[in-house]
Amino acid sequence: MTPPIGDNGLSCLNSTLSSINPVNQTNTNNIDEWLLLDSNNGFIRLYDPNDASTSYSRSKLVPCTMWTTIEQICSRLNNDLDPRTWYVQYHGDRIRHLRPDEAPLFIQHSYLLSIGFSSVPRLQQEGDKHDLGYLIRFLSDQLIIDPKIQPRSLSTIAWIRKGKLIRKWIKRKCVISTSRLTVYPDANTNPCVLELQRANVEEVHHKDKPFCIKLTVDDGRSGALFLALNNDEEYSRWLKRLRKTTNKLPDIADYSSSHLELIPKVLFVNPKLTVLNLRHNNLLMRPVNEAVFTVGWLDDLTRFQYLISLNLADNGLKIFPNVIFHLPRLVELNLASNNIESIPSDIVKLQSLEVLNLQSNHLSSLPNEIEYLKRLRDFYLSFNSFKDIPIPLARLTNIRCSDVNNLCLAGNNIRKLSIDVIQHLEYCRQLDLRMNQIKYDDNDLILLNQLNNLTHIDISHNNRINEIDLRSLSKLEQMYCSYNNTIRLILNGHSLKQLNASHNKLKHIDVVTPPMNLVQLDISSNEFQSLPDWLNEENSSLERLIADHNRINVLPNKLFTSSKRLQYVRLDHNCLLYLPEKISNCNIETLLLHCNQIEHLPTCLLKHMHRLKVVNLSHNQLISLPLPNDRTDLNRLQELYLSCNDLYDDVFAIISRYERLKILHLAYNKIEQIDDASLSKLNSLTDLNLSGNNIQSLPQNALSSMENLQVLCLHSNKLRAIPDLRRLNSLKVLDLSFNAIDSASIDNLFPPSLTILDLSGNQAINIRRDSLKTLSQKTVSLINISGLSDTSFDASLWSVGFAQSSGSRNRLAITTVNEASFNYSNNDALFAMFDGGLNNEVPLILKNKLPDILLNEYEQCNQANVYLKHTFLSLQKRLKTTGQRLGAASTVVHIRSLSQSNTINSNIYSSNTTTNSSSSSQTENNFRYELNAANVGHCEAILCRSSIIHPLTRRFTVPHDESECKRVRKTSNIIINEDNALNAITSQTRMLGCSFLYPAILPTPHISSFILSKNDEFFIIANNLLWQHLSHEEAVRAIRSIHNPVLASKKLVDIAQSYGAKENLAVLIVRFNFQKKIHHISNNTCQQQRLSRQQTYSTNTSSGEHSPIASPLLPLLDTTGYISVGELSGSDEDDSDEEHYSSNMPTNLTNDYFYHQSDQISSSSEDLATLNDSTRNRLLARSGRTRFLTASLNDTSTIDDRKNEKVFQSDMGIFNFPASNAQPIRIVPSDLTIVSEILSPSPPPTTTTLSRTKRIKNPSLTSDW
Repeated sequence: MTPPIGDNGLSCLNSTLSSINPVNQTNTNNIDEWLLLDSNNGFIRLYDPNDASTSYSRSKLVPCTMWTTIEQICSRLNNDLDPRTWYVQYHGDRIRHLRPDEAPLFIQHSYLLSIGFSSVPRLQQEGDKHDLGYLIRFLSDQLIIDPKIQPRSLSTIAWIRKGKLIRKWIKRKCVISTSRLTVYPDANTNPCVLELQRANVEEVHHKDKPFCIKLTVDDGRSGALFLALNNDEEYSRWLKRLRKTTNKLPDIADYSSSHLELIPKVLFVNPKLTVLNLRHNNLLMRPVNEAVFTVGWLDDLTRFQYLISLNLADNGLKIFPNVIFHLPRLVELNLASNNIESIPSDIVKLQSLEVLNLQSNHLSSLPNEIEYLKRLRDFYLSFNSFKDIPIPLARLTNIRCSDVNNLCLAGNNIRKLSIDVIQHLEYCRQLDLRMNQIKYDDNDLILLNQLNNLTHIDISHNNRINEIDLRSLSKLEQMYCSYNNTIRLILNGHSLKQLNASHNKLKHIDVVTPPMNLVQLDISSNEFQSLPDWLNEENSSLERLIADHNRINVLPNKLFTSSKRLQYVRLDHNCLLYLPEKISNCNIETLLLHCNQIEHLPTCLLKHMHRLKVVNLSHNQLISLPLPNDRTDLNRLQELYLSCNDLYDDVFAIISRYERLKILHLAYNKIEQIDDASLSKLNSLTDLNLSGNNIQSLPQNALSSMENLQVLCLHSNKLRAIPDLRRLNSLKVLDLSFNAIDSASIDNLFPPSLTILDLSGNQAINIRRDSLKTLSQKTVSLINISGLSDTSFDASLWSVGFAQSSGSRNRLAITTVNEASFNYSNNDALFAMFDGGLNNEVPLILKNKLPDILLNEYEQCNQANVYLKHTFLSLQKRLKTTGQRLGAASTVVHIRSLSQSNTINSNIYSSNTTTNSSSSSQTENNFRYELNAANVGHCEAILCRSSIIHPLTRRFTVPHDESECKRVRKTSNIIINEDNALNAITSQTRMLGCSFLYPAILPTPHISSFILSKNDEFFIIANNLLWQHLSHEEAVRAIRSIHNPVLASKKLVDIAQSYGAKENLAVLIVRFNFQKKIHHISNNTCQQQRLSRQQTYSTNTSSGEHSPIASPLLPLLDTTGYISVGELSGSDEDDSDEEHYSSNMPTNLTNDYFYHQSDQISSSSEDLATLNDSTRNRLLARSGRTRFLTASLNDTSTIDDRKNEKVFQSDMGIFNFPASNAQPIRIVPSDLTIVSEILSPSPPPTTTTLSRTKRIKNPSLTSDW
């Protein structure tokens, strides 16, 4: 209980309550005065639960102190609020009933502190903000009931007759509510109530009453009731409702996640209920001092004597409900996630119990009586607080006591094994001890070897087990010991079927008996130099071999002959120089050997491995391929990855024998010419990647015959002309960027299904403007960059490249913010990436909100650990209802210029999630640059400085962050499964959104800060899928020599796909040019130059298809050949949640230019949301409709004028960029209205914000936005 507020405080509170009202024009001043008066002052918003269907738009702003109780607030508000009916709701999900003596402001501040707010003034300011209600809100007046519990009642005035025909018809009011029919007589008579679940419905016909229904109740007392309706429509509606209600009583009831405090009364109609699910509610026990007897408390569960399955998980019970002991027929009981600390000894009364789930509680001991539950079969105790295996639990494993043979104790605090416990585990068969704190010594291993009947053991994620010796366990079938830093492993392989020892430090595995029954072996991410010797023995059981990311340089000679059932082999990222020559009786279907050093393949490899479907040999040193099988029907290969080798033109003669081939990757080889006859045989191809070769021409006939081809990537070649591709009816993605194309017919590049066409980097391409007229209906992103041959220009501060691919997914769930000139300054930049996994709603919202929110936070405080953290927390609120269930990994990088006078002060801060790095550097304009990065989730960024990699982000996932894993394990209501996923949803521990998993998932970011120097080369931002296939070192090594960031980003995507990445990929690379001289251009010169420049026009993109699409997001091309067709429709009306933007801002083509809307691929042709995240595109907004300007692509009249201008220069000498200095415009929002106000779901901001231009409305987002 919080201490009460004093008399002086109460008088001030009353004064503030009276001064804040809708008609007072000094509301804002009153709010500031109240907050400045005391650091314990603040505001809460009180919402009306009756307004649940409209997102709780009606609220009251209530000033209070940290110690003001609900009872005190109610006594001083001029209304009839009941202090006993206050609730707090978190993230639109769980609702908790508050006591009258609780302080709501204290609850609100405690929550804000837990998600990352730390500044007292900021805590105070958050209270009056409307969007805070999507994270935490206070409700009053009544309990929110789920609609399925209280369906709409049905009422009418009908003719009623009860019993025999001599009875008269009487007109009465009839109401059906839930499962009851209530007939209201006159005022002097009690209403008649019929339980419809015990009634029979029958259609009857009377001469004078055509619409009549007969109800008969099977209780032995009531007679028949006739109900005559007024018309056919009403008759049909009532008959349908009555039949639905009177159906046979269900044996199963599911009221999970229904915000219940009481069990619904409708359930008590059926005392023979057998299965009851009440998970994720707030059910309570009957209070001792209950004034009026009420049915529905947990105590009333005794009425269900036939109950065999009861689920009360996640109800916050804190104590084991004793009422359960009075349910003798109970077979299955789930009390997980209830913060229960002990189990009463009366548990012994549940003699029928077979399944008991007590996961995610606070148990540290078990009663001795539990061993008398003879029928108990499954007992789950994971994620509790046990420091040792409970002896009563160990006794349960005795076959004379119960059928329990599986001890589930993952996620506890078990450190060692005791003799007392081991002696009772003689019959234990399965032992799950993952995610504990086990550190085995010799004594522990001796004790563990006494468990002779053990068949399954899981000791993964303990991180302290250096040596594992289980040589005596001859019955062991499955062994899991990954993520342990284990150096030595000794096993008995007599019965071993599955072994997972990945992510350790093993160099070899010793076995007492060779594992002849082994089915799956996973030793990936270790230090093996060769596979275990016993794999060279005759093994007829092995099906899967996973040994990637080791140092293996040689394979057993009999690997491809002794394992007749071997189907899956993964040996990538090793040091293999060759493969065994002997291959026979081989049934391998998937062979992954990429990223090795193989120069030659066995001559019979493809001939004898006739069941191969997937082969990956990318990133080796191959110069040729062996011949396939002479019989075409035995060449079953469907996916072939050969990128990053030394293959020549003759490879097509061999590949053409695989007529079933669907995916072929030959990027970054030495191919110069494609044989038409060979390629024409590959009619089944759907994905063809030939990028990064020396191809000069394409075969016309072969391409025309590929009716199934969907993706064709040919970037970074030497193509000069493109054949007619209109016959490729299935082609969706065509990447012809960075070639030498000098002519093309635009019509020939548009097959019917094409959605993405990339022609960037073709300097000499010439497409007539007239040819665009026939493409007005196309929803194709058409890119075409024409650079000048003039090389007399200098470089910009940084150049940006971007590439992405949706892969096999139908849509892209990744968005980016790419503003190389952020806040109208060429010295500031903002880059971000948001990965929504399976959803694209959250990434779209974050992309649109980030620039303005970050700018607003930066104006309030320019310390990186403050403004970046508050940016993430503000984004969490702005996700609104979408972020309550969905989320996204997020990485934000902000580059800002620092004058010498404030460089030192800029980095004086400390945070437990912040890292700082600085170095002395200074450009010629006396400015230094600071890079500030923040992230949540698994979207990562790295900085390359003098070939040294500096991580900018932290990987917030369970297997990669031990401290985060420990934090999550301490939270309630969370269970981490074997796949390291929280509640089987995500492995990430910090995200924007997914707030329903609070407090396990937080939006608080990791923040790092670097003072940039001339030694900084570039940084990479990429989503999780790229880092799953490439390490930081691999990524840097692959692109460090590529100075064009566009080509570098494309190459990383190509490499990841060649390594097997098949879903969403996104890479953003920013390369620094600090060592080159920077020329400054005056604003007036820029304005004059913009009048003569060619303009940018664009269309929207309708699909998120496969191929990587690049964008050099530099400030502006000096001469632009960016092509696009069509017209975009804008809207005069601002979105209800957006700020008001100025419509008279001068056009600045430096910010208008956006090289490629590459993160918009997943939106529809009408969807303009993708334009919102770019300052340049937002400046195109106009009243009525928005049209991109059209200009001649061939106009070169201004070339001579541009030759003498001072411009920035890219490393490739292709692009010219002018500078600009547009000034921001500020606007002031409307007055704030408080107390008893009716607000729209998305009210305008309550603080002064910086507007950069009017936004284009996003029709794809929900009405909340």
